[in-house]
Amino acid sequence: MDFQEIPHRFLKGITFGIYSSEELRKFSVIEITSIKTFDALGHPAANGLHDPALGPSEFNELCKTCGLSQFHCPGHFGHINLPLPVFNPFLLTILHKVNLN
Repeated sequence: MDFQEIPHRFLKGITFGIYSSEELRKFSVIEITSIKTFDALGHPAANGLHDPALGPSEFNELCKTCGLSQFHCPGHFGHINLPLPVFNPFLLTILHKVNLN
C-alpha cells in the first residue's frame, strides 16, 4: 500500500475537559446493565461491556450505532449508573483545587 492511499488527518489543536453526568448520558448510546461480557456462545452480551452498539470488535462486523466498519468507526460512549458518586483517582489532585462556587 502506497503512503498516499493511507487516510490521514492533521490536528489543529486539542482541548481536554470533564463532562458532567448529564452530558455523559446525552452522549451515551447505551446503558451498561449486564454483568456478563459474553453469552454462552461467545457473542457480546446485550447491554454488556462489549455490546455491538459501542463499536465493532471484529474486522468483519459493522457498528450497530453508526454502521461503519471497525477501521472507520470511532467507537461510542456507554454509561453505567452508579448509586453513589465515584471520583476518578487520577483526577483527585486536580479536583481538590477546583473552586465549585
